[in-house]
Amino acid sequence: MRRWMLAVAVIIAGCATIGGYQPTVDPYNDPDAGRIPSDEAECRELALHASGGTARQTAIGGATGGLGGGAYEGFSAEAKFKHAFQTCMRDRGHHVLD
Repeated sequence: MRRWMLAVAVIIAGCATIGGYQPTVDPYNDPDAGRIPSDEAECRELALHASGGTARQTAIGGATGGLGGGAYEGFSAEAKFKHAFQTCMRDRGHHVLD
């Protein structure tokens, strides 16, 4: 029972993290600083698509397949999401710190 509860907690945390990442953007010397909010929204959508939209698949896989594979997929999807988000913001000329 404890293992199941741990698996669910990890999966929920992974799903919440994918969509909730917020990069730290330094607006200093950024000629397009006024576009940061709209660029973040657009980059979030692109990053979700680029990461394969696996947040829901991870929850299903983790619930049926156990903690190991589901958690790995979640962390992999999160890393892909963050990388795509950061790249998108940088390509639009913003200074992303994390």
